[in-house]
Amino acid sequence: MPGRDLALDAPFLHRIEVADRSASWPAMASYCVSRLAVRWRATRPPEEEIATVRQMVADLPQAGGEAVHLRCILDAVESADDNRSILLTLRLLHYAEWLADHSWPEVAIEVSEMAAPVCPGDRYQQAILQGRLHWRLAQWAQADVAYTEAATIAGQGGEKETLLRARLGLASIDWGLGNLGVGRQRLERIIHEAQLAGCGEIEAHAWGDLAAVLLRLGFAERAACAAFRSHRMHSDPKLKMRMLGNFCVTLAALHRDLPALHGLRQVVAADLEWREIANAKIEMMVLEWRSGSRAIAQGLISELLFAYPRMLPSMRCDFRFKLAELRRLEGRERDALKQLEEGKRVAIAHRLFDWQARLEAAMQPAPTGPSARQGGQDPSGASELTEILADLSTVGA
Repeated sequence: MPGRDLALDAPFLHRIEVADRSASWPAMASYCVSRLAVRWRATRPPEEEIATVRQMVADLPQAGGEAVHLRCILDAVESADDNRSILLTLRLLHYAEWLADHSWPEVAIEVSEMAAPVCPGDRYQQAILQGRLHWRLAQWAQADVAYTEAATIAGQGGEKETLLRARLGLASIDWGLGNLGVGRQRLERIIHEAQLAGCGEIEAHAWGDLAAVLLRLGFAERAACAAFRSHRMHSDPKLKMRMLGNFCVTLAALHRDLPALHGLRQVVAADLEWREIANAKIEMMVLEWRSGSRAIAQGLISELLFAYPRMLPSMRCDFRFKLAELRRLEGRERDALKQLEEGKRVAIAHRLFDWQARLEAAMQPAPTGPSARQGGQDPSGASELTEILADLSTVGA
């Protein structure tokens, strides 16, 4: 299947191309191990080839986890166990999850495809993972197919939590495409059903997604409260820190710069995936400039411009939007419009309709009165947010 080989190669070779010197060897090893796994499905590769790839993996830095996943895949390839195909499937799916968590979505999709799961539980895991990855890449049709398959499998199994997780993914497509009202309704239903079913993790994720939707709808105070609730509900430290970052984004929208910066600095210093740290740095650019730390702001801009080719489509829109805001603070209107035009091109190319509307609005003369992003007065949200900020010292706990 030469066409399939070419399609499989592309994400791996792109990772090798964009990697710096320290990351190029793991990227090469990932490619070689993955090719071995694909060939094994048809015929066992020669022993000397397996030995060469195993030595390549042995030479990798052992910190970080990727070497462990690659060794486990090689062990499955060499296994004499009758269930080695199932073993290889599980290890490829685990490796795909690792790649997803380390911001290599295209490679993760290919590795998950290699897994070729058979049992419903593994097919559900694959579908949920692929839905999440296609969503990040703004590949809406593929994400819808994956999440719909996951919902079908979950419905057949009769487990409420797995079904709600799949529905959460389908709702994310609605609001990702800019259908904010529909997305909000679906998320509120999921929260209600998760509460009734005692599915705390699903509820926490749904509050986090609802925060993003409310912010885009202009209800920044309510968005902040939803993000904070998600932060408090999550038990996983990384998920709590991720939601702290989202909470700080809502605070920045409300011009609560000092607490927003305080929280974002915690996020940047945390053990999170590259994507989440980069998102925090995008938000920090303007906040550092407004706080008077202009050298830090310029350093962040340089760092993010270097990382731009690796950014997801929505991140590129956000970066251009924030950079335009910063350029306007500097009095560089022409450069600001240039950044907005570039962001709009990305939004159109990936059908990010909400981002397209926001970027086009930012090209117009600034409105007078309350900020459109803040959505005017929101007494109920403001009251709850005041209580949260009074106890802000506990946010990072």
